Amino acid sequence: MTWREPNDFERCILDDVKTAWPKEIIALARCLALAPRIEPLLLRNARLHFVPKAQAEVESLLWFSPLVAARSTSEIVFHLGVSKTLAQECEDEERKAYWEFTQKHTRHWSAEDRLERDLRYYALQQDQAKLTQGLREILRRIHAESGENSLALSRLVKRTLSVIAPKGSGNNEAKWLAQYAALALGDAGAWVQPGEPQALPDWLRVKLPDLPASIPKAELGLEIRADGRNQVLHFVAADKAKDRIPLPSPLPTQLHVASQGPGTWHTVSLGTRIAIIPPSQYLRLTTLDGQQWDLRTDNWQRGKADVENAGPRWREGGEIEPEPPSKTDSVLETESVLGEGEFSPEIQSLLAEIDNPGTTPPRRLEIGDRLAEFGTSNR
Repeated sequence: MTWREPNDFERCILDDVKTAWPKEIIALARCLALAPRIEPLLLRNARLHFVPKAQAEVESLLWFSPLVAARSTSEIVFHLGVSKTLAQECEDEERKAYWEFTQKHTRHWSAEDRLERDLRYYALQQDQAKLTQGLREILRRIHAESGENSLALSRLVKRTLSVIAPKGSGNNEAKWLAQYAALALGDAGAWVQPGEPQALPDWLRVKLPDLPASIPKAELGLEIRADGRNQVLHFVAADKAKDRIPLPSPLPTQLHVASQGPGTWHTVSLGTRIAIIPPSQYLRLTTLDGQQWDLRTDNWQRGKADVENAGPRWREGGEIEPEPPSKTDSVLETESVLGEGEFSPEIQSLLAEIDNPGTTPPRRLEIGDRLAEFGTSNR
């Protein structure tokens, strides 16, 4: 786990400040690069301690410089790539001095804020042992807390993991925390990098707070469609499809889709289309809370699908052990108006017409609408 690399925009603004702004600004910013946020008093103390010859106006120039990604009346936050570049420009002893200064002058912060500060530093130093220790401390606090305190810890996780593990982590503690925070906050957007599908351990799952009524859990309809020769999993409004999948958080959310390989997490919302490559007659869908469904398509090119609940069962340690699909356990069912693998004369005629290169686009749309009425999609 480590910070992400600076992007082109961050490199550009850093080069601009180094070239066109007073050199004291970069010197002062470098002293403060290890702090997650910078308060006026921290800024003043850093100038007096490390850049004593600089005038007080340098503080104002830095406060309103393009190095700052966000500011308020009480604090500023540097662009992450800017902070990483400035910190890496320091010699080891110099960076150690800045870190000790940051620790000393932020000791009045809350325990959660100090933990965020420390985890960022350990990730920059790539100290995996201390990172794991810090993540376990957050898990311990979540286990001991409840209510609003659990939500505060979840917000801490969201802020911290997006910095120290932007591409995910093989660390179990980081995966559990990402899952927990997303489910607790009802925020399962692209920031979540949960790794391989897994259920939360029971001791952590029972600490999940209930989402308020103002944050309802989502439900999406599923359709298997053909886009040329490609197979597409299409997410539509739940009331527009026979097959529905309940989700543990509002949209957008994360859904793991696997066919003939390990699968991939996708950020899904209404209208999302996921290409299944290569086409498959079997898909396993896993939600962020570990619930699994099997989707079987006997003839995907003609849209006949059979979606069944896989009946997840939790093993000790939070692993998912799905039971064999069973008709009696089905929660998502698709009714076919045809026999096994057969098509009515009308459908066969429409399919032949849509395969004809001479068929005009308006007519193709009419055919697609008519096929949809049969539960068959070839658009």
